[in-house]
Amino acid sequence: MTSAIVLHQTGQTIAAVTPDPATTTFYRDVLLIHRFKDTFGHVPADEDALLRIEGEVFYSSSGVPGPEDVHNLSVGNSDGRNGCWAPDPRNACPEYVGVRFAAPVRVTGFQFASGVFSAAHCPFGYGPCAYPTDFSLETSNDESHWTTLYTATAFTGIGVTAKSPFFDEESDWWDGGVSLSDRLDLANDHSYRSYRLVVTGFKPDANGNYNVSELIFYGVSA
Repeated sequence: MTSAIVLHQTGQTIAAVTPDPATTTFYRDVLLIHRFKDTFGHVPADEDALLRIEGEVFYSSSGVPGPEDVHNLSVGNSDGRNGCWAPDPRNACPEYVGVRFAAPVRVTGFQFASGVFSAAHCPFGYGPCAYPTDFSLETSNDESHWTTLYTATAFTGIGVTAKSPFFDEESDWWDGGVSLSDRLDLANDHSYRSYRLVVTGFKPDANGNYNVSELIFYGVSA
């Protein structure tokens, strides 16, 4: 069974409206759909799949040892400490981190994680924290001209999870869990080689910093 509802407010009037796939820009920030066994907040297309293909990580700056410690597989399989991306300095903004795939890919969704393993590392001891709140996902084939696929401001769609989206990634080392965003839809009909997450604002940890421990893509290989 699938249920969906979109509430649209005009003045003091709130009314339920029918989701229209052709107008995702209008309702994507207020749409709440949940189907059991789906990632909360996302309705995947039939062809969507977790992308596990070779890619080279690139970034504006890096506050972790690298590039080997940033990893070259969709920024995945990191341990959130020496395998994550953080800007340099670690509270720098705007900054970006992305993946340059070996062949064009049509990305239709993405998630990001932030490696903070205990709420004690968050302000007032309450998480999640250390994650981007204002960001855009951009794409390019030449890395000179970029197209924006998604933009978020004051993003709050992130929670704490004890399970990795990568089925073969061990999660028992996540003492207290990792902050993981909702899976975010993209209106993208084209394949591109490069995708980057541009961070312009963030919710800091107790030290005033943030990171992206994993950047996770869903879509279709060209």
